[in-house]
Amino acid sequence: MFMFRSLYLPEIKISRQNKLYIYHWIKRKGKPAPREIAPMLESNHVSYIDPIFFFYEACPTIVTSESHDSMPFLGVIIRAMQVIYMNRFSYQSRKQAVHEIKRKASTNTYPRVLLFPEETTTNGRQLISFQLAAFIPGLPIQPLVIRYRHVHFDQTWGHISLPALMFRMFMQFHNFMEVEYLPVISPSQHHKESPSRFAERTGRAMALALNVAQTYHSFADYALLSKAVEAGQERFWPFMVEMAQVQKVRFLV
Repeated sequence: MFMFRSLYLPEIKISRQNKLYIYHWIKRKGKPAPREIAPMLESNHVSYIDPIFFFYEACPTIVTSESHDSMPFLGVIIRAMQVIYMNRFSYQSRKQAVHEIKRKASTNTYPRVLLFPEETTTNGRQLISFQLAAFIPGLPIQPLVIRYRHVHFDQTWGHISLPALMFRMFMQFHNFMEVEYLPVISPSQHHKESPSRFAERTGRAMALALNVAQTYHSFADYALLSKAVEAGQERFWPFMVEMAQVQKVRFLV
């Protein structure tokens, strides 16, 4: 695997740089902490550009869905980056992913681990609920937030095909990207015993930096909304029920 990675990394770096040329400048605020202080990075996820930037910036180990492995061209890059695969619908897969996150983040042999705790892409107008895979290991985390300022075309993900998104981005004279590194959050003993509290603390810090609210929506809401769109529903709000809150209440009953 290490030989496979070394063979493809030069091509990956060139590919990443070419894709980032569509941005005339990338504004950075704050600084990334050393790996020995913060072995894990947490970011909001609003565009397919996000992981490309992080490959270019830090070359981390990324936690991603198993379905991405079969994507043409990108699948090869993903395999070369030695990502941690996770099937969000499989308890056993999530459990194994948590084990791999902790194993790789706990030693300097591997790059730092990057996770998108929302586990899906949003339009950036709010944060949705964080899944706990990133917080169960109980290791220090450096949260960061990404913004895409725009005048004419919003680059954040929505109900638009990837080719259409790319076309609109290349047709703009300027594309803007901002990355803000937030202070490292070291979990207390209470946070280590309660990953949900650790997730809430990290979510509050990121929501404050973005000046947005964090809701109890989850990937389940996104899946339900997508089905409503496919079915031609005109009103979407009945399908946004904040599934994470429903699940939380269910466990309390």
